[in-house]
Amino acid sequence: YEQHAQLMEAVRHALAAQDSERAARLIEQGGMMVAAWGQTRLLLEWLNALPDALVRARPFLCASYATALHLNDQLEEAEARLADAERALEAHPPAEHTGIVLALAANIRANIARYSGDLARYVALGQQAFDLLAEANGMMRAGPTLQAASRYLVSGDVTASYEQQVNGAVTTVRTSGYALVHFRSLTMLARMQVLQGRLREAAATYEEAGQVVFLPMVLQILQDYASLFALQNYASHCAVYCNRGINVNSILSVEKVRRFVCKHLRPM
Repeated sequence: YEQHAQLMEAVRHALAAQDSERAARLIEQGGMMVAAWGQTRLLLEWLNALPDALVRARPFLCASYATALHLNDQLEEAEARLADAERALEAHPPAEHTGIVLALAANIRANIARYSGDLARYVALGQQAFDLLAEANGMMRAGPTLQAASRYLVSGDVTASYEQQVNGAVTTVRTSGYALVHFRSLTMLARMQVLQGRLREAAATYEEAGQVVFLPMVLQILQDYASLFALQNYASHCAVYCNRGINVNSILSVEKVRRFVCKHLRPM
């Protein structure tokens, strides 16, 4: 976090001094970590402050831009930035970060496919991103690791070999520092446990996910809990968690969200 604070201050000073080249280099170095910490709006603020021509000329900046955009539900804008990244790679081959940029493009497009319900494309693109990032650090591999391990959602196979893949993804992601993907890996494991009929274990896994939390995550956990109790035919319990999902929308601060989860996110 100390390095995080130094990066934020360095980018702020570079932008204030209108030193766009320096700011761009700093964002390339640390922008993805800022996104991993859930501060995608800050990353967008930085990137919006740079000259557009500078961004378009740097493939990794374009890919970072697309990452922040798609995490803020700006999917068409994210795809446009991925196209910018690919054009920049074609214009200046061989470009630095080529493999990482292509992997990020596959990763982002996988997530967009998931949003539209195309799970087969989600898994295929995730595997492509995973293969491109064989030498990358844990944070960069976190998302593709999760995506590649999601193939059970396509096949419906929840046997031991697929469970081993999902548990492996949870282990990998847990140490990545990427809170959002860590959260999603746990909810993915919980869904597998539901499909296996291990509902008590699923509830415990959802609770663990509740410790890696900010507002959108809370809403998903509450929705998943509602679905879990619906499977158990506990209609009243299901209604309670649906209502909590509605109530949590009024919570503003992360600390309030954490307190809400500690108080309310329990199996009934």
